[in-house]
Amino acid sequence: MKVESAIKKIEKSLGIVVHRDNRSCFFSKNGYAGRFLISHYGDAQSFQYRRENDHSEPMEGYYEGFSVNNVMQLINAIQPPPPKFAEGDLIQGKNNKRAQREGVANCTGLVIKVWSDGQYDILWNDTGTINSYYHERDLKLIGE
Repeated sequence: MKVESAIKKIEKSLGIVVHRDNRSCFFSKNGYAGRFLISHYGDAQSFQYRRENDHSEPMEGYYEGFSVNNVMQLINAIQPPPPKFAEGDLIQGKNNKRAQREGVANCTGLVIKVWSDGQYDILWNDTGTINSYYHERDLKLIGE
């Protein structure tokens, strides 16, 4: 991805200004700092984020932060997307391998708690049990 496209996507998604120097671009939001490097061909590469107050200690072998593969992963790491379902939504397990393995394929349930990382606590109507941490990609709203 070209640097200009990456900057526009970050600024639009996060509502911030991205600062640019000769070889890198950087920004901060929500207590996190993000940056990426500019290649000789004008492409964005080496996407990284860290806490604002975290710093490297090269003599101890500690390098701050995390690396991600692309701009969207960088944006979602700094500001996670909103949850797909709200508390009180009636949902159904999708009919995929993972849901079949977990025993929730085509089962109906009620969302009890929404976690910040796209996972949920669900009261399953079929079994009457509460299970935690089902990822939203394995669920769908009833009627979809």
